[in-house]
Amino acid sequence: MTVLIELIDNFAIWIYIACALTILVYLRVIYLARKERGASLFTIEKEVATGKAYRASFTILGLLVIVGLVAFVDVYLASSLGVALSSTPQPPLILPTPTDTPPPPTPTATATRGPLVRPTPPWTPTPEVTPTPVVVPASCPDPMAKITSPGVNQTVHGLVQIRGTANTSSFQFYKVEFCFGDNTGEFHVIDDLKYSRVEDDVLVVWNTGEVSGPVTLRLTVVNIDGNYPTPCEVPVIVQAD
Repeated sequence: MTVLIELIDNFAIWIYIACALTILVYLRVIYLARKERGASLFTIEKEVATGKAYRASFTILGLLVIVGLVAFVDVYLASSLGVALSSTPQPPLILPTPTDTPPPPTPTATATRGPLVRPTPPWTPTPEVTPTPVVVPASCPDPMAKITSPGVNQTVHGLVQIRGTANTSSFQFYKVEFCFGDNTGEFHVIDDLKYSRVEDDVLVVWNTGEVSGPVTLRLTVVNIDGNYPTPCEVPVIVQAD
């Protein structure tokens, strides 16, 4: 604990500078998100811009908390630690006095013939065959807007490649979202809106982070006229790392 307090005290100024620069970056993100929201025509694009602004605000709040903790350690804990260390007397260092110890006598080796030991062949364990889990793809209403991986109730974790197809005739953009549970909560956009068609390939890479438990994935492909076919939904289970 003492080492950690001293480390924070030594690098406090750099922590303040880093947090200040990061806060400026996220303030610019909030400004651009609000500007993007005012210029958006579709409700989906306004939701994405609002989500960016919220995430940037929460990040700024967390950085302010870090600055407060560092200031507390720098101003109060570090000064208290310095007083405690200066008031504690250090005992004198006593070095041991070397003594001359005669070396032990060298034993005389006597050759004896031991029993004959036959080498035992190494035991090789039999590998166990782990059955491959069966992945059931989602049943999507429209073949041009479908998720092929992960499958229904498949367990995923870490960085997950969500694969499928988003390629309608009058394609404009698509988005991949998730919500906790069985399609009963609020959906959150993964990464961002995508304006390129995808044919049986990676739609988006999802960093599950601290998400854990049953989750519903949803793919929505929006056409130029603002309409969209029935979204494709697939339930999965996220296992925390």
